[in-house]
Amino acid sequence: MDLAYDHIVEESLPKDNGSSSNNGQTTDRKPESTLNEDFQEAYRAITTSSWGSWLGGTVKEVVKQGESVYREASQEVTSLGADASRGFATLRAPGPAGRR
Repeated sequence: MDLAYDHIVEESLPKDNGSSSNNGQTTDRKPESTLNEDFQEAYRAITTSSWGSWLGGTVKEVVKQGESVYREASQEVTSLGADASRGFATLRAPGPAGRR
């Protein structure tokens, strides 16, 4: 089993022919990809797949519902704030004589 694993690992490693020039550097090296390129490649892979389209549609619906919930909650907080201000103002207002 170890022998088979070693063979697989050897195949996956880059070949070193010993004929390297330029002080140990090879001239046929591919440029390394950047993180931005990796993200763009992953994004393209996701958007072209069918499950990526489904995921995008689901996320879009969740965002839409979240915005609706936020809007309603914001209106309710504004309304409750106004009610609380009125209630606090009536507590501070002087009452009829004798009631303190």
